[in-house]
Amino acid sequence: MATPTGMNTTQTNTTARQTYFNRKLLATMTEMLQMVPLCTKYDLPKNQGATSVRMFKRAKAEKDSVKELTEGTPDNNWSRTNLTGIDVALKQYGDKSKISDVASESDLFNQLNIECERMGEACALFVDYLIMNEAVQNATKKLYAGADDFAKLKAATASSTTTINCAKVLAVAQYLKKMRAPKFAGGYYVGVLTPEQVFDLMQDPDWKTLNVHNRGGKAIYQNEVGMIHGVRILETTAGWIEGDTEKTYSASGGIYNALFMGKGALGTVDLAGGKSAKKPSFIHVRGADKSDPLDQYQTVGWKGYFAQKLLEPDWLIDVRTKTLMPAI
Repeated sequence: MATPTGMNTTQTNTTARQTYFNRKLLATMTEMLQMVPLCTKYDLPKNQGATSVRMFKRAKAEKDSVKELTEGTPDNNWSRTNLTGIDVALKQYGDKSKISDVASESDLFNQLNIECERMGEACALFVDYLIMNEAVQNATKKLYAGADDFAKLKAATASSTTTINCAKVLAVAQYLKKMRAPKFAGGYYVGVLTPEQVFDLMQDPDWKTLNVHNRGGKAIYQNEVGMIHGVRILETTAGWIEGDTEKTYSASGGIYNALFMGKGALGTVDLAGGKSAKKPSFIHVRGADKSDPLDQYQTVGWKGYFAQKLLEPDWLIDVRTKTLMPAI
């Protein structure tokens, strides 16, 4: 018997089915960032006729300024504080996105919210990079694990000597104390390490003994992995990595930078009243105008006006290492 025209002899009818779209977005890769909370924040007041800030640092106290006095005899020795100026010039940054009227009215997802969330994360990553770059480019105290300089570390084979360990953290902590670096609230210094460096540090047999979190200590910072020798160890996935050239970022490089610091080493300067590094100004524009008479799209974006500065080089140490973390 012949099959009637238009009849489906199979058990399914694929043309009558459609793909179901789950409205819940999958988790997106986001970075573990650390730098902004570690910076001391300053403001540039509005309407001052300036786009830069000059901050001043006085000379450190010296015991030699104190002299023995002779009774009844005027002393002709005088001491005076010298001030050193530090100039910080603010810059404007931003990002924007355009959303069509069709997309906003027909899409399953709220495109405006998606774009705002994406740009917010991009802003945080960018600011973290600016601060990290400022620290790496201007650090005056640099250590190369198991080597005297960058070239020798680059040529060295990764070993326990060229990686971060508890002894190096102790040396850094003692140096910061020697430089009289102020401690963060609670009485500690901070180290920002990459996941590779955290792996190496945790392989040190002394880690389990020295890490206070193993003995009931409490983490203060997000993504804090422990504290040893008075240094809180923070992990970042946006750390500075180098390849063939020192101070030049290379995602595929094999040299990792760990930044150890005291409070006040790094600072950020924002324009007072908004558009800061932490809270940029979001602007949402919609409605017909001369450039878009049919109201075919809306725009959303952010802008900020801020700067970052290494304020006290003696209070920051850049430790370059290799890693023994196996490739997976």
